[in-house]
Amino acid sequence: MARRAAFVAFTHRTSVRVTASVVAGTLLITILVQGLGRVGITPSDYQAQSVGAAQSALHSQSSYAKDFVVQRAFSTVASSFVQPSTFEGHFAAASERIGKGDYARALPGIEACIALSQGQSAQTLADLYFKQGCLQALLGSLDEATASIDHALVLQPDMPDAQLVRAQIAIAGGDGERAVQSLSAYLAARPSDVQAQAIMAELCSATGRYDLAEGAYTALLAYPESPYFDPVAYLKRAGCRLLAGRVEDAATDVEAYASLKGAWDADANFLGGLCSMQTGGLDLARQRLSAALEAGYREPSLCYEQLAQCAFLQGDLQEALLAGEKALAGGPVTKQGALLRQMGVAAMSLEQYDKAAGLLSEALQTGESPLEDRYYRGVCYMGLGRMDEAIEDFTTSATDESFAQASLYNRGICYLEKEMAEEAGRDFQSVLTLGGNQEYVTLAQTMLDALRRS
Repeated sequence: MARRAAFVAFTHRTSVRVTASVVAGTLLITILVQGLGRVGITPSDYQAQSVGAAQSALHSQSSYAKDFVVQRAFSTVASSFVQPSTFEGHFAAASERIGKGDYARALPGIEACIALSQGQSAQTLADLYFKQGCLQALLGSLDEATASIDHALVLQPDMPDAQLVRAQIAIAGGDGERAVQSLSAYLAARPSDVQAQAIMAELCSATGRYDLAEGAYTALLAYPESPYFDPVAYLKRAGCRLLAGRVEDAATDVEAYASLKGAWDADANFLGGLCSMQTGGLDLARQRLSAALEAGYREPSLCYEQLAQCAFLQGDLQEALLAGEKALAGGPVTKQGALLRQMGVAAMSLEQYDKAAGLLSEALQTGESPLEDRYYRGVCYMGLGRMDEAIEDFTTSATDESFAQASLYNRGICYLEKEMAEEAGRDFQSVLTLGGNQEYVTLAQTMLDALRRS
């Protein structure tokens, strides 16, 4: 009877200990990365933009494109009969072809200019390499374009347009590091380019540079009259601020977004729910997350995952299980192992040991926290009377310093249930040797004293 009383007391304390562990393992960062903070950067997203930037840069500098119609017609007729042989002739012909969009024929003209550039200034040569890079980008030769534009920037570092094209080519090629570097240089010269600020913000969010992303969103929000202004930037900046731990600032951004939109839509409710979770307002968090679901939030599994955590933290264990099941059934979640573990602990606390052991076994298969999963599953096996399996799990979890003391005490109880007093005594003595949690020390000493009297 004394052994059973010790076991029951231990399982009760374990559920409290697990609750603290789950609270410490809040999934905020992963949620934001998968939710509002997630931006997919792929070549197809930005290929058109890199080509567009190159095209804009070329046409803005083409004298042919700026000529009147009659002048362009005369230029076309003249070029049909005259083959250029000088630097100026090749440049004029290339400019005409750029104006027509005939990039394949314009490129040899610019290459000829580079070959004849002896005596030209570094600025002129840099401009030629930049034009060459733009043409190569338009023709799909991004590696060659990169080399040409890099050469132009060596000759003349102060070329904002070259930095912009270089950045967008880097994005198309998946080189986030260089893209951020080039785009930062461009924005240092032209901070009021709201479209570029938007690209910078999205890029930094996608690559996890949330401090830089916040700055870019702030710059973007400074120009509400711009055609590229989008209120969703408030939500994106709120996500960055949440990740930095500035919850009140994040909540202010969410409210600003909702005010501009005239309503709390699905995105605002979802992010507002996350803000409330961080401030401990779990009732409001549940209201916001439920409202996000009702408004058709695009990833309902994320809402259910957070609802499960809110319910768990409030001790609403049955609801935590139900919400967790909906999250798993609805699609990908942020941390499947953590959610399964939380559900397993909820079921364990409800003394649904068989269900809990199954959930913890599933969590174990994810490989996220195997020693923690083995520890909690061991408690469930104790509740089911499967002491051999419990001993195996506790033997494994005891190798984790954070679980060693509890695992050894618990394994000692299992040995007592199997009437293996010597093994139990060694585990209780090990608990005393480890020290640490004095509650376990007191319990272990009590069990050792009882063993000596028996």
